[in-house]
Amino acid sequence: MSQWKILVIDDEVGPREALRMIFQPDHHVILADGPLEGLARVEEDKPDLVFCDIRMPEMSGLEVLRRIKATRPQTEVIMITAYATLDSAQEALRSGAGDYLLKPYGVDEVTAAAERAFERIRARQRGERHERQLAQATEDLAARLLEHHGEDLADAVPQVILVEDDPALLAAMAAYLRSAGLRVALFDHGRPALAQIAQHAEQGAGGPRIVVTDLRLPDFLGLHLARRAKQWLPDVSVLLLTAENIELANAPYLDAVLNKPFPLPDLLTQVQAHLRPAEIVQ
Repeated sequence: MSQWKILVIDDEVGPREALRMIFQPDHHVILADGPLEGLARVEEDKPDLVFCDIRMPEMSGLEVLRRIKATRPQTEVIMITAYATLDSAQEALRSGAGDYLLKPYGVDEVTAAAERAFERIRARQRGERHERQLAQATEDLAARLLEHHGEDLADAVPQVILVEDDPALLAAMAAYLRSAGLRVALFDHGRPALAQIAQHAEQGAGGPRIVVTDLRLPDFLGLHLARRAKQWLPDVSVLLLTAENIELANAPYLDAVLNKPFPLPDLLTQVQAHLRPAEIVQ
């Protein structure tokens, strides 16, 4: 059994000690006698799971929950209370609590809630490992692809122009598309991307097939870039990346919208959907 680090925040001695008895010696249990000490222990000890009472002096347990989630969103929090209301339960869940227990609770009930929290942590860790492995694999594939094709690929007209001001997301998208054999040009602002699009338009042939742009760029909206790209290269397809609700019907110069956050395979699927069959590397 993995030993997890559990913090109990409660101003009453009895409930604190009860949770200690339930989880020790299988887990490392830390006790805090109120919200201020509890928040300090969160920063110092970085617990995996926090049990937090809702009604405490100095600060509401819901405020403690919000502060924990603001600084350590990966920490699981289970709220406990003897004064349950529907509103407080809903507020706790909206603020990021993984569970909500009523006093007095039984041993089976509290251990089951803790095990659900531990499984959420395990699932998140598996997902993070998978994302790291995927990112490394795509970077390795992209490096081998560039090494194989050499300067011919680097100097060729890009099939895809990526415009995104988040450097980590920009690099991940580029690596993933390149690993699929696509030629990609990267920009973190809209103006230099427009300059390259204009250059291809002046040349009259062989321009990019797809422009992928974030909605909110440092210098202007991606919708402006999309409109200009369509004016200068009528055959280009434009894919908008956004966390906002954008309707295609209200933006006729868009060909697709991909809502953030998105898996990288979804981006590749959208890009390939707007390529000619001969342009897709099998």
